[in-house]
Amino acid sequence: MNKERVWKRFTGNAIATDETEAVFLTRFTKETEMKRAFVRTIEVADLQHYRLVKDIRKVDKVLSAQKRDPFVFAVSKN
Repeated sequence: MNKERVWKRFTGNAIATDETEAVFLTRFTKETEMKRAFVRTIEVADLQHYRLVKDIRKVDKVLSAQKRDPFVFAVSKN
């Protein structure tokens, strides 16, 4: 059956059809914002390839990689 759903605004400024979706969306957006803020404050030192990754998109890509490379470290910019 095709149920009609009513969109509601929940705490955390999430718009969803039920509370479980709102909780998921709130957590997901919070984790995404925290990761973006974290990525802006670090650099990645890749000692295996003798390079320092400073670009935000490349840092995110290196940190999000499923494989764990030896000698790849997250370093604070300050």
